[in-house]
Amino acid sequence: MNELHEVRYISPAKGRGMFALKDIPKGKVFEVVPVVPLKKGTVLVPELWPLPFEWKDTYCLIFGNFQFANHSATHPNCKWAQQHDTMTIRAWATRDIKAGDEIVYDYECELWFEAVED
Repeated sequence: MNELHEVRYISPAKGRGMFALKDIPKGKVFEVVPVVPLKKGTVLVPELWPLPFEWKDTYCLIFGNFQFANHSATHPNCKWAQQHDTMTIRAWATRDIKAGDEIVYDYECELWFEAVED
């Protein structure tokens, strides 16, 4: 359990999302999550793990709430970075996030779904 955010069900179109429980100021690291790198060519079953993240020259599975952060190309409020030395992903606020706001980031890739912007 993280005191700064939680995962909530939003709608059939968006599924689950990550929401701020408290105000998160710009620049604050709000989540550091462990990763499990995958071997090249690993096949994932989407129903078991919905979204692998890029990791060096392959992909990884991430743990923690950040895996449920949704996409927003127009109003992202956070970014993430790989931490190879600690095998983690770190996420931080790129602007002030108010309690109750959805935490979203720009996936910065070709989308495989129709984006639902609020």
